[in-house]
Amino acid sequence: MLTKLRKSYITNSSGTMYLSSTEYLDGFHYASSNGADLGAVYQESGGTAYEPEAFTELLEAINYQNILKFFPTAEGFYDYENSEYIYQYKDHFDK
Repeated sequence: MLTKLRKSYITNSSGTMYLSSTEYLDGFHYASSNGADLGAVYQESGGTAYEPEAFTELLEAINYQNILKFFPTAEGFYDYENSEYIYQYKDHFDK
């Protein structure tokens, strides 16, 4: 039986967003990273052992902005766009 797993995450370094992708295919491990174009990772012609995925166009269509929009706090979060606190009314004793 063939086992395939992919993990992708986006990181930020000095104003540049990097997409890192790791492929696990039947015990083999393939990793790639790209900071120039987020969609280019999925369109590489070599160096990986996977086929281009169906969501490549969706990834390229998303306009990522490196702007902090909210900050989580213990009570809720702070919205930087509207300069206001938004509280979550929940009992902290409930799990």
